[in-house]
Amino acid sequence: MESIQKDFDKVLKRKRILDAETDKLINQMISDLKGNNPSLVKELAQKLSENYKETQLLIHKYGKTVEKKFKYDLDLEWVPNAMDNKQELLDQIVAHHFMRQGRFDLAKTFCKESGMMLDQGLFHQFNDMFSIVQELSVFNVGPAVQWAQKHTDFLHKRNSHLEFQLHQLEYVKFVANKDVHGAIQYAKQHFGQFAKHIHGRLETSPYKDLIDPHRWQDIQVSFCRDFCAFVGLGADPPLLTAVTVGTQALPTIHKMAQVMKVQPGLEWSTHGEMAIDIPLLDSQRFHSVFACPVSKEQSTKQNPPMMMTCGHVISKESLMRLCKGNVNARFKCPYCPSDTTAAQSIVIHF
Repeated sequence: MESIQKDFDKVLKRKRILDAETDKLINQMISDLKGNNPSLVKELAQKLSENYKETQLLIHKYGKTVEKKFKYDLDLEWVPNAMDNKQELLDQIVAHHFMRQGRFDLAKTFCKESGMMLDQGLFHQFNDMFSIVQELSVFNVGPAVQWAQKHTDFLHKRNSHLEFQLHQLEYVKFVANKDVHGAIQYAKQHFGQFAKHIHGRLETSPYKDLIDPHRWQDIQVSFCRDFCAFVGLGADPPLLTAVTVGTQALPTIHKMAQVMKVQPGLEWSTHGEMAIDIPLLDSQRFHSVFACPVSKEQSTKQNPPMMMTCGHVISKESLMRLCKGNVNARFKCPYCPSDTTAAQSIVIHF
């Protein structure tokens, strides 16, 4: 990855230089045209073309570096009918993503052109969120504090310190502006004994991290996370999560596809599910998953996990196969010598 990053940095650096040079050359060409100097204009145009050729060479080299590192044939992993009859769901995910990114005009246009109804409730909620985030970006904590105070009970249940962090940032503004009296009054009003920590210069005190400008970016992230949790959504847009998980899973899927290619008899036996386990981060899991140790399939509402009298758990379908459809028939647990019946088994809720 180091070589990819190195070539990308070269392209980015060249682009910045090209932008500046292009503006300069175009302005000079306009000046020469006004001065009736066509020969100079032609010379400048040629120089502009040469600059773009150099940039294109760097981009081409970067592309070759990426191709060299990632030799996957994605046609092996691509399932053409994966989204059949799911266009409406896909449209909802894309529109949702636009709203989660604050691209409200784009979301409206997309919904209009795709013929779907805009989720007005979600639209207004995220519009409110980005309005507050916009205020935070200009160092105004007022609207965010009002939102946090309005939803104090919810934040307490989440063990969130959002309101305290917002007041802390406002307090630091007083100190940074050397308004000690205002800082003390604010601290007394919102922090109680916090005022006793004010001593000396903040830049050289143990609390110098309080004036780190990155704290304003961090509070925007914290606010968005708590806001999304309040409306019952994950911190990241579903589309971003899906693309991230798909990228992480690509090497494993590619390896499996290669194995299946050389062994024609192998195929995915489960409809709509992965044939192999894909490791996920905790932040990428949104519900508990039970995979039956007998059938190797994930449980569903129609096929829930069932606990037998011995304590072992298998899926309902596996249970019914073991008892051959007779819930009162006795059979042995597949994992221990205990005898049991399907009628004695109970549904497990995760």
